[in-house]
Amino acid sequence: MLKIDHGSSVPDASEEEALAAYLIKTHMAEARQINDASDAQKMAAEHGLKLPLAEALVRLGVITANQRLTVEKVIHEERSPQLGNYKIIKKLGSGAMGNVFLAEDTLAQRMVALKVLSKTLAGSEEYLTRFRKEAQAMGRLNHVNIISAFTVGEDKGKHFYVMEYCEGESVDVLLKRQTTLSPGEALQIIRQVAQGLEHAHENNFIHRDIKPANIMLAADGAAKILDLGLSKNIVDDDAYNTIAGVAVGTPHYMSPEQACAKAVDGRADIYSMGATLYHLVCGRPPFLGTERSVIIEQQVNSKAPKPSEINPEVPEIVSLVIERMLAKNPDDRYQNCSSLIADIDQVMNGRSPKFDSPESACADVELKSSSIREKVTPAPKSPPPTRTANKVAPPSAVKEIKPPKEKHTAKGSANPAQNKPAKQKTSPVLLVLAGLIFAAGAAMLAYAVFGEDYAAPAQPFNQPAPVKLLPPAANAAPPPAAAVPPSAPAVQPAAINLIPFIETKRDGILGNWQVTNGALITSQFISSR
Repeated sequence: MLKIDHGSSVPDASEEEALAAYLIKTHMAEARQINDASDAQKMAAEHGLKLPLAEALVRLGVITANQRLTVEKVIHEERSPQLGNYKIIKKLGSGAMGNVFLAEDTLAQRMVALKVLSKTLAGSEEYLTRFRKEAQAMGRLNHVNIISAFTVGEDKGKHFYVMEYCEGESVDVLLKRQTTLSPGEALQIIRQVAQGLEHAHENNFIHRDIKPANIMLAADGAAKILDLGLSKNIVDDDAYNTIAGVAVGTPHYMSPEQACAKAVDGRADIYSMGATLYHLVCGRPPFLGTERSVIIEQQVNSKAPKPSEINPEVPEIVSLVIERMLAKNPDDRYQNCSSLIADIDQVMNGRSPKFDSPESACADVELKSSSIREKVTPAPKSPPPTRTANKVAPPSAVKEIKPPKEKHTAKGSANPAQNKPAKQKTSPVLLVLAGLIFAAGAAMLAYAVFGEDYAAPAQPFNQPAPVKLLPPAANAAPPPAAAVPPSAPAVQPAAINLIPFIETKRDGILGNWQVTNGALITSQFISSR
């Protein structure tokens, strides 16, 4: 039971003691009222109930409910820990090297993530150096799929660095809620992780600890890589984070070369991404076990079950990509993240993956048959010569073409540079159509002049005459000779020669023509009149 006398110093070891001290200091409650509330807490505890001090004071009528909320908020703000300019709000998670807190940057007025090195590791110069190197690596890597670091600091004997705060959840938390993801969702996440790692590899950094817990999913769906605590700068001579003969990383997602404490490169991250993708679509890592040594032994010597055997919903083409990523020999994996991204795009479009090298430990009969089909697919047929002749030839080809000796042929010049294809094809057709039109017009005019006495030579006499195309008025008998007054002087207009446009054998419409009173008649007809 908490006993507080009026005027005595109040310890701040607990939040309730701080609450009591604040109420007495502000004269909102007396010491005896605090003691009465403490007695009420004891009575509640005897009945198995937990009664907060503030609640007891409200029930006793010492303070109101609104006063309680105001005082608790003030106490919480006063007791909130702060490192430098960063006020810690709540704990977000923990890792091998320390804890991560949500904090408020009081100067920049923004929310940040604060990673604080644990006290047990802060005394080790090796881990302290690794912690600082991690912050430097995150500061050098500026990519949308990698959490950025802002600054490094130390306050009150605690080492920390400030990171970008990403509102969302890590993939391991998502897996606890959903167990598995659809192949499409999983590929989208891994593709973004591969993009971030591609940037890291280009800057000579290897992550070495890719796993679901180190992938953050932002509210907008973006995947971001967390925790570069085990990252290695492959051009850093001191190899600050490599301990000889000791495997670093998480066993369930560790590459075989990491498990054997051998030299690693970016292909080790590709293996870890493959183990992570396996977990996303299958609901479990490639190898199971509770002991580190057992899992590492499987990573080195055992082959993981095929993803489609664990989850039949996983398409075969997705299994091919995962198996390629999980190849034991680094030479049999994707050699870089760009080739992995290319195959992920292939699979997401429903096509078989195209591995970046002919040696594939994961190729199956389906992929081979697909390659064979591509090889035997006939080439598209070349267009007919008549069509290709119309295409513009390169200068070198034009020089090789020699025109024929004949200057003119029935179809025009043989040199395509002298005769345009369009005129060569269309001008004879136009001439024929023009001739037919003039011939038809001449035939109708002749019929109008000669009447029933005219018949086309090709028309048999024992068959009815063809359909007349003249207007109804023109079908009547031809006008009398008075249409041309005898006394009218003979008009001799310029003659129109139609011989080039009609057949010479039609004698009835041969000769020179002229226009008289709006009618086109032959000069012979006029002379006969």
